Amino acid sequence: MAEVAILLAIQKLGLALGTELLNQASSLISQQRASLAELPGRMESMCRELHVIHDSYFTSRRDRRNRQKLTDCLTSEELDLCIITVWSPVLKRESETDWNLVYNQLNSELASHPSLDPVRNILNLSFNCLPRHLKNCFLSCSMFPEDFLLKRKGLIRLWIAEGFAVERGSSTAEEVAEGYLMELIRRSMLQVEEKNHFGRVMYCRMHDLVRELAVSLSEREKFHSIYQDNRMERMVDANARRLSVLKCSNDIGVNIDLPRLRTFVAFDTTMPLPSFLPMFPSKSRYIAILELQGLPIEKIPDAIGDLFNLRYLGLRDTEVKLLPKSIGKLSNLLILDLYQSAIQKLPREITNLKKLRHMFVERVTDPNGKAFRLCSGVRAPKGLWNLKELQTLQAVEASSELVGRLENLTNLRSFRIWNVKETYSKQLCASLSRMRSLSYLSINASDENAFLNLEGLNPPLPNLKKLTLTGRLAAETLTFPLFRDLRELRLAWCQLTADPLQSLAQLSNLTCLSLRRAYNGEQLCFCDQWFPNLKRLDLDDLPQLKQVKIEGTAMSKLETLYMEDLKNLTEVPERIESLTSLRTLFCMIWIVS
Repeated sequence: MAEVAILLAIQKLGLALGTELLNQASSLISQQRASLAELPGRMESMCRELHVIHDSYFTSRRDRRNRQKLTDCLTSEELDLCIITVWSPVLKRESETDWNLVYNQLNSELASHPSLDPVRNILNLSFNCLPRHLKNCFLSCSMFPEDFLLKRKGLIRLWIAEGFAVERGSSTAEEVAEGYLMELIRRSMLQVEEKNHFGRVMYCRMHDLVRELAVSLSEREKFHSIYQDNRMERMVDANARRLSVLKCSNDIGVNIDLPRLRTFVAFDTTMPLPSFLPMFPSKSRYIAILELQGLPIEKIPDAIGDLFNLRYLGLRDTEVKLLPKSIGKLSNLLILDLYQSAIQKLPREITNLKKLRHMFVERVTDPNGKAFRLCSGVRAPKGLWNLKELQTLQAVEASSELVGRLENLTNLRSFRIWNVKETYSKQLCASLSRMRSLSYLSINASDENAFLNLEGLNPPLPNLKKLTLTGRLAAETLTFPLFRDLRELRLAWCQLTADPLQSLAQLSNLTCLSLRRAYNGEQLCFCDQWFPNLKRLDLDDLPQLKQVKIEGTAMSKLETLYMEDLKNLTEVPERIESLTSLRTLFCMIWIVS
């Protein structure tokens, strides 16, 4: 909590000066970590050192206006007050029970205790400085449970369905929403937890204390309600427009009547369901977002078609086997998430959903990741290719008719297709060539002996950054222009006999390379200066591989090296010590006696 107090105190400075000061303070905090017993004695020292940062920061500024703005923003006394007021209730606590008591009272203390006004004022200042659309995005993050990892793509889809992010000029709603997320991070309202190999945010988090304060703001703004057994949040406002269920041990459908409800998100996967789903058409018919991920649902009622305002339907990780034909009445649906459900076939009525932008209908069939076929898509109904607003389609089973008609889906950004036969290659390439916005593509052959002929993908797709190919490849395939600007390449079951690295070394922008059962040779040699931007390398199930050599400054930025099921590799890669940026190494070496 000391760390939280300090970060909140200097967040006021961050509003004026960006993240530079926050980074300095975070560094100080990491250096000053101490045990619970030591913290009270260290508080004075930490305050003093933060004041040094505070003072040196504006003495280094030549612009007197910036200095005055900084001085007005936060005084030394205010900084001390912010830290001490948060710490005063807990400095004398010693047992875990005492600390839990403080935590359970924190929300009400933050809302009512007059001595905590400076802390509330800091967050209120940050919140009040946000434009309206960012306020909505920020408050929506407090609907999630404490310490919940917020996935970038999930937040983007949620904000689009809520109507917080819409198209602006030539920017799609998705691009606008991502800009909103980055602005909240820049303002230190959210914390980055993980980035991908491109440097793009994958996961972020709302700090516990910030979340508690955001929940209070949400109650004040009547933005959302939280339902949680055994907590104050169990009482739900009858006029609630958004409801987040964190813990529920009873039949919520009996207890709640919310005619104005627009968003329902459930996080308790054990909650009872008898009257749960039928509740919405009868009691909350204007609902727009229905997120039911992980719930033990097996059947969707026909009445779901009466939810004419529904824009987001989340059934990921459920046991739903069939969608009712009434799904075709959801003319405003934007996002349909059926990933890892039991659905294998979509009803033909789904082709009526002309506004649909993102559809996930894939199921993992081999969680161990060793089989030729790891996942399965769904059989696409006739007319699926008329959903011209689709940006994400993961994943469908190939058919001769489908691959020839995919050319209509020119807005696709992310596409995965399974069971591609050799005879489909020409038609598939012709269709893919018209998807000029495609950034992620995954093509998976029908069996391990089927070739993927990609010669027809010329000129290359201008925005393609991530490519996965599962199936046999001719040696010259890797020299095609298709690969030129890739950031991530995953090859599986390609049965290449010549070392593929010489061709792939030309991909100077590549940050992630995965070879799974892709190469039948005995040696891989990473020559000097090859793969200058590679950050992750996966070598998996290469049964003939005996030696891996690293020369000179090859892979100078590599951070993660993953090697598994390399049965003939009996020693670590030669000159692995030259990988000075390596942070994670997973290496399963077979010892031959």
